[in-house]
Amino acid sequence: MQFPDFLITTTMIIPTASAAILTALRALMITNSLSAYIVPAEDEHYTEFVAECHQRRGYISKFTGSAGTAIVTTNSTGEGVALLWTDGRYYFQAEQEMDMNLWRLMRDGTSGTPTQAQWLTENLAANSRVGVDPALYTKGTWDNMESQLRAKNLSLVAIDTNLVDEIWETRPSCSENPIFSLDLIYAGKNTSDKVRDVRAAMADNGASVLLVAELDEVAWLLNLRGKDIPSSSTFFSFVILTATTLDFFTNNPTQVSANVTTALRSNVPEIALKSYEEAYAELPRIVAANSTGMVWVNRNANYKLVRTVDASRLLVKLTPISLMKSLKNDVEVAGYRRALIRDSAALCEFFSWLEDAMERGVSVNETSAATHLYQIRQNRSELFFDKSFSTISATGRNAAIIHYMPTEASSRPLSRDELYLLDSGGLYFDGTTDITRSMHFGNPTPFQREAYTRVLKGQIALATAKFPDKTLGNRLDSFAREALWEVGLEYNHGTGHGIGAFLNIHEGPQGIGSGNRVEDPGLQENMITSNEPGYYDEVLEFGIRLENVIRVAKVELAHDFQNSGWLGFEDMTFVPYSHKLINFALLTEDEIQYLNEYQAKTRDIVGAYLLDPQNNFPRAAYDWMLKETNPIGETTTAPPTSPTSESTSPRSGAANPYRFDVNLYLTLICLMVLLQ
Repeated sequence: MQFPDFLITTTMIIPTASAAILTALRALMITNSLSAYIVPAEDEHYTEFVAECHQRRGYISKFTGSAGTAIVTTNSTGEGVALLWTDGRYYFQAEQEMDMNLWRLMRDGTSGTPTQAQWLTENLAANSRVGVDPALYTKGTWDNMESQLRAKNLSLVAIDTNLVDEIWETRPSCSENPIFSLDLIYAGKNTSDKVRDVRAAMADNGASVLLVAELDEVAWLLNLRGKDIPSSSTFFSFVILTATTLDFFTNNPTQVSANVTTALRSNVPEIALKSYEEAYAELPRIVAANSTGMVWVNRNANYKLVRTVDASRLLVKLTPISLMKSLKNDVEVAGYRRALIRDSAALCEFFSWLEDAMERGVSVNETSAATHLYQIRQNRSELFFDKSFSTISATGRNAAIIHYMPTEASSRPLSRDELYLLDSGGLYFDGTTDITRSMHFGNPTPFQREAYTRVLKGQIALATAKFPDKTLGNRLDSFAREALWEVGLEYNHGTGHGIGAFLNIHEGPQGIGSGNRVEDPGLQENMITSNEPGYYDEVLEFGIRLENVIRVAKVELAHDFQNSGWLGFEDMTFVPYSHKLINFALLTEDEIQYLNEYQAKTRDIVGAYLLDPQNNFPRAAYDWMLKETNPIGETTTAPPTSPTSESTSPRSGAANPYRFDVNLYLTLICLMVLLQ
């Protein structure tokens, strides 16, 4: 699953009448002398998945997409407009979910649509006050908005008490699920050693205080996990670290049991457990007590916290934890291997069940398929914790929507006449998984086969790439796109994202995509990333994506230019590819060799796991895997389309069977001369 933008919807909030909500909000705005109020989608930690208790923008607008910001205006009589900015992924969804008599959709990224700051400066009177909860803005976001408003004689005002919370009478409580210790057999490194390494990095950077505000960084540092957020093993918290102290702030101290507290203090005797809200008062106190040195925060630290620190002392960049967390230790790497074998086996069982259901005419839709897969994962392993993201189960035209996730309302029945795309993953105690396959249970078209094959070629190209240590991911991205580019095809998402160890499905700081990633350290040994090219055709109503998890690994080559140190990738996912979707004539001998080796590994590694009676997999799962991994060249035949470099895409015009062939013409001329 790609990229942070692949995870789209969270729990839908159905508020009371939108008009009444806006009226109540505007009344509070008037009380606070505000002309406009900004409601971001984010929470205080900029988490990818937002807990239901923090879905404020969803409450006031009914829009449930992950990206988008609402702005509500008012005058002295309580009249105004309500606007929602979101990008092209969500235009249709927003129009369906919002009351368009009350809301105006601002199509972010399209020509003629002003930015939020532009709209405010063009539509509000001079000296107007624009309010926002500073905990929901990063320092960079605040500074950017504040400077643009100030230039037009408007002011950005911090409203510390969130106005939406004030009117949200049915707001659910935030989770206070127990926080638990992650055993060393999964973590691979003690908390004491991690804290020591982080303090050393602080000293090297002249920092006396480190604010840890990213939830996965807190969890990694303390070897803790929780369940405060959907499809996540993190929990609401902050850590403030100095050379001699460690303050740990949680949503409710009772979430941390006596046993967990004892385990923490055995590693970090100086740890102090405090309530979540105390962080806002404690940070300036701790900074004052450490009067020299920098205060290290990352770019996503919220402004409500960061504003308490003098700007001259701020060191704003990736925390040392970010890179340390991305470089997996040997125990974590071994855990990934086990988790991905287990998950690959679960996918084999799922596809064997689904193929049988389709052949027997059993009714299966997108949501029921996703539910069945969840049950397989849950039933086959005691180490399964949760989904790593909401499953993308999409058939036909829905698969052409890159960020589609089915709901009961949108779910379509699977068909033997359509391509089916499944992008899913699991959180296991020993690793996080993310696997995508595209299948067709009937007869795919020649263009679908070509598109699938070119996506597969791109995945192989990246999997077999060799590159110098610390190469930036954007230098490798085109490897995965070249086969598509050759015939004018493309996909509009990144090619790879980091994956956390029983942590977030999307993990930085590295990535593989066409854009520049701020503070990307480059690919390094034992980083774990996805490899997921795709192709999506809204006109022909199908989508294809293939995704494996890969590890950055050292390789030995014939040369080592300037002692660079060279790297490649190790495949860690082993789920069969669909032979009926491959146009073998488009594959090179090296690509066929790669596939045969991949399939042999699938048989050896996943096959053994499926046959082990302790794992309780049905024999049908093994039989399906065996059928789908027949060596290429033994049971495969040439496709009906002849090998050609020309695309068979209906978009570019199918290869013309009547085109003039110069070579054939010259051969005929020579034969005629000889016969004379």
